[in-house]
Amino acid sequence: MVTTVGSAGSTQSQTPVNPGSVLGKDDFLKLLVAQLQHQDPLSPTDNAAFMQQMTAFSTVEQLTNLNASVEALRSESRLSQAVSLLGRSIDYVDASGAVRNGTAASVTVAGDGSVAIHVGSDTIGLGAVRGVS
Repeated sequence: MVTTVGSAGSTQSQTPVNPGSVLGKDDFLKLLVAQLQHQDPLSPTDNAAFMQQMTAFSTVEQLTNLNASVEALRSESRLSQAVSLLGRSIDYVDASGAVRNGTAASVTVAGDGSVAIHVGSDTIGLGAVRGVS
């Protein structure tokens, strides 16, 4: 819970948007806009401080975009690895922990980007593959 004291002495309570997590670019932009809206007109933010905040915002946005690009590359790489196994005989660990062997018949990608390989009646992840022949 965050309590804010206004200029007239009034208090407002707000629950944090993402408690325990890191501020994202949207949160940072909201803070910047709120600061500009509530600054003292007789003593505005100096240009150097404003430029530092804009630079920080730009950096946060670029890091967020870079992270999204890296995740997309990882997903593509996992899919490539799984597709390369199609039609091949693989050794894998099934859900019960037993090592089995079978032919990779198909590959699916879930909404979260995880890749599954279908071998007979088993569906396994890339991490379960122990060998390829």
